[in-house]
Order: sequence, then structure tokens, then C-alpha cells
Amino acid sequence: MAVGKRVGHRFLLLEAWLMSVISKWIERIRILFWPASRRKSMLLAPPVIAELLPDVPGGEPNLLPSSAWLVPLRVDFLMWQNSEPTPVSPEYLRVYWNDVLLEEKVWTEPVQPVDLFIMIEQHYLGEGQHRLRYSVETANQVQTESETLAFVIDKTAPVFEDEGALIFPEEIIRDGLTAAWLDTHGNTVLAEVPAYFSPSAGDLIIWYWSSTPTGAEHTGTLTLEASDIGSAINIAFDKQVVLESGDGIRYVSYRLKDRSGNAGPRALAVSLLVCAQPVPRVLPPPPRGFRRPQARQAPVRSIRWMPIRAPWYWYLRLP
Repeated sequence: MAVGKRVGHRFLLLEAWLMSVISKWIERIRILFWPASRRKSMLLAPPVIAELLPDVPGGEPNLLPSSAWLVPLRVDFLMWQNSEPTPVSPEYLRVYWNDVLLEEKVWTEPVQPVDLFIMIEQHYLGEGQHRLRYSVETANQVQTESETLAFVIDKTAPVFEDEGALIFPEEIIRDGLTAAWLDTHGNTVLAEVPAYFSPSAGDLIIWYWSSTPTGAEHTGTLTLEASDIGSAINIAFDKQVVLESGDGIRYVSYRLKDRSGNAGPRALAVSLLVCAQPVPRVLPPPPRGFRRPQARQAPVRSIRWMPIRAPWYWYLRLP
């Protein structure tokens, strides 16, 4: 009798386990036949990566900045409903990196919000597009999938062809930059940026106007927009920048930096002879003292005099 009872008890446990497995598979199959809109509404919120850059028109969506992939990456999760874990009926959070199980967290007591995150080690954070999702199995053994978060890691800096020197008008290279040239060209100098590999919306062009070939006087930044891609890109140097830098040989250069933060090398500096300072309108005062030739050419001032008679001498009375 005791043996029969043990066998019967084990059979009941096996039956309960099989019914649980069968019911879960039936639920999963039933969900497959739901409309796509209903299936999506049943998904949990996607994982959250706070460091993702805001999207820009024409740029890579969900781009991760370089500051985020140089260290372990934090991923957060929103709390799900119907959470009642116990030591007997735990809850599971399973995280998938590119559809491969990355980490599993288990709770046997109420889930605390401060525990709803994981850290992805740096060696996983290779260049390219990645997919991140998770599933939650609650205490009642119902498993729910999340939406997938797709994001991009870009580790390649923009690179220009050859030395990438700016292209200035030929007359400036030949004759120098003068005040007259500025006056007849709207007080602005335009320099064309040579074509470079894989330009993208959000790229930065950082330029320098310096008195030395390697000077770091940052004079401006241009952010590329989607409309700039495929057309000539020009940097505008206004008259104020030219005048504040003064006359003489000036060196103009730039560097490229993408939206992720990857900076390329500095382009070859272009040397310009600048003679743009305005001619002073107030003449300087004459030098002190006269030399003999100057004294001869100096204007003569007549002095009025009158004689005064005195008993014993004559003298001049000046006005």
C-alpha cells in the first residue's frame, strides 16, 4: 500500500507538471495567431539605455556615444505587472544579447526597483548594430517577451582623402586676403571642405584660424544636416575673425568628428597672407623738432612789432 501511494503521488506531480507545460505551449501557440497589433500590445517595454543619443533626421537611429562603450554599459528594465515571487515560485528575468542569453536574474521575494538593471561588459560592445531584449517569467509560470531594442555602436572616425586641406579661392592663395577683397565679397571668405568617406548627418567640422601651423585657436564648428550630404560643404570665415587674428601669415585647418564622438586627424593647414587691417584715417602728429632742411621749408609767421622810444635804447614790443 505504501508503495502504491508513493507511485500515485509521483504520478500526480508528473501530471501537474505536464499540464503546466502543455498549457504554456497552448498559450504560446494561441498568441501566434493573434493580429500583429495585439501581439505587440502584449509585449513588455523594451530595455532602456539612458546614454543613447537623440535621433537626428538622416542620422543613425539609437546611436551609442563613444563615452558609453568605453566602459561597461548599464541597461535598465521597467517593472512588470503581476509580480509575486516567493521561495517556492520564483520570478525570472532573462536578458538576450543578439538573441543569445546573456544574463538571468532570479527573485524569491518582492522585486526592488533598484535591482532592475544589468551591466554589459565592454568586450560585448563591438562595432555594428546590436539587438537587446528580455523575457519575464512570473511566479504563476507565465512568460512574457519584451520589445527588441536595436542600437548602433560606431567606432570608426571620419577620414578625408589625401591630406584634406581646405580649398580657398585661387586669388586669395595667389595675392593674399586683403581688405579690398573682403569688401567686394560680402566680408566673408568661403573655403570648401574636400569630400571625405561616409559623411553622415550630425558630423562636426571643427576649424581653426591660427598664427602657427599647429595652433589650436578654435574659431567655429559646423554641424552637418541631411541636406548637406552629397553636396559641396563650405566653411564661412567672417571679417571679424580675420581682423581679430591680425595681419601676417595665418594657417587655416580643421578636423572631422562624428556624432558618436570619434574624431579624425587634423587636416593639413593652408597658409594665407592676410593684409586686411583697415588703413587708419587719422594721421599721426609731426615729429618733434625740425631739421635744417625742414626749417627752410617751414611756413613763415609774421610777427607784428612796434618801436618804443626810450631815452637810452630801442627795443621791440611783441604782441
